[in-house]
Amino acid sequence: MVLILSQQEYRNGINKHHYSILARHRQSRSSDPRDGVFAFYGLACQQSLIEHGIVPDYGDANTTEKTVNDLTGNQTLRRQASILQDNQRQIYDWEDVFEAGSRRKYTTGEDMLKVMWQTCVACLYPEGKEKTRHMFHLFLRRQALLKVIRNMGLHQHIWIYMLVAIIGHVFHSLGIKNPEMDFRMAVGAMGCISAARTADGYVGMVPGITEIGDRVAILKGGKLPFILRERGSDWELIGDAYIHGIMKGEAWNESLCHPIGII
Repeated sequence: MVLILSQQEYRNGINKHHYSILARHRQSRSSDPRDGVFAFYGLACQQSLIEHGIVPDYGDANTTEKTVNDLTGNQTLRRQASILQDNQRQIYDWEDVFEAGSRRKYTTGEDMLKVMWQTCVACLYPEGKEKTRHMFHLFLRRQALLKVIRNMGLHQHIWIYMLVAIIGHVFHSLGIKNPEMDFRMAVGAMGCISAARTADGYVGMVPGITEIGDRVAILKGGKLPFILRERGSDWELIGDAYIHGIMKGEAWNESLCHPIGII
């Protein structure tokens, strides 16, 4: 899914900041750890890498640690604040989709807050379900503080997030960990997925390139729901998805199946 998004951006000539591309693909693996940076040199972030003086160097003196230090050392306070601001916009959008905090019950009978955190991690619990739930509540605790910024109408100003970043550095120097980072790491690459709600009330995580009007489809033999986009008489495969409440075959009905062409 993340590769499809990066490929589409590359074809469309979109220039992305290298932080967003590397964060999107941070779960990728390589035999040489330095490829975790250099392998993306030919993607939409090449211009950003060049601007920051980051060029492929596989010499013996250029270790993985030096590559990472060179990369992170160029992140200005303003850039950190910009990333935080973008992440907060996305989190606010997700909360709207999930109707977080509402008393409405989901189609499975669960409360929406529970649906939200389980959907964000696609019901995958490498650290265990209870620990993941605890991580989510730590995430909510910090978000409650950050929401003050939006409630005061300051969320459009970059300086307020620069202040948040400075406070975060002070806490880090004192050995106080950001309480929401564990849960955000469990969610995966936020920059390549979006929260979505279907016309009949299901919610889930879909590829970031999903558009209003795309369809959720269950394909015979597939293990996951897929997002399809109508292209004339055929359908374009956008990517796989997590739709809460239908991941165990609850929505499967073979009598409704019919052949389609996928391009």
